[in-house]
Amino acid sequence: MRKASASSVIAVGGTIASLAVIVLMLYRALAYPGDAEGLVLSATGWLILVAGVACLVLSLAMLGYMRHMSASGTPEEKGDVPAEASGSVQDAQIPTSEEPDTSHLKDDERRLYEIIAERGGEVLQRDLVATGEFSKAKVTRLLDKLEGKELIKRERHGMTNMVKLVR
Repeated sequence: MRKASASSVIAVGGTIASLAVIVLMLYRALAYPGDAEGLVLSATGWLILVAGVACLVLSLAMLGYMRHMSASGTPEEKGDVPAEASGSVQDAQIPTSEEPDTSHLKDDERRLYEIIAERGGEVLQRDLVATGEFSKAKVTRLLDKLEGKELIKRERHGMTNMVKLVR
């Protein structure tokens, strides 16, 4: 099951709330017309109805925009951002030696990469946490970044992951 983002929850909630306001105001106008026929609302009632319609339109536009953005991916995935700006190694020069160039990595990323290399290029993720150098969450975030830069790959290994350097 996909985890909903906070903005999509807000957009769906706004859509539902807007629809509820519109339905209630239309019910009020039709159920209690007064002396005249048709939609009879006070100035405040009309303001509430128009605001409800405006909120509905904005909520639907927000949902459509989020659906479009999730379908198109991030600028880095589409290649719209240069490698220097995105931190991607796709266009970076690959050194001729067997060891990849880690000079573009941040200090923590480089240190974690070095720990993996020191252990033969293959280590369990729980063992990286056990070194005590980084917290469990920090190791996960750093591995996400290294995997995104295609320097490592992770494979499920029981309740943990096997982390391997990409050569």
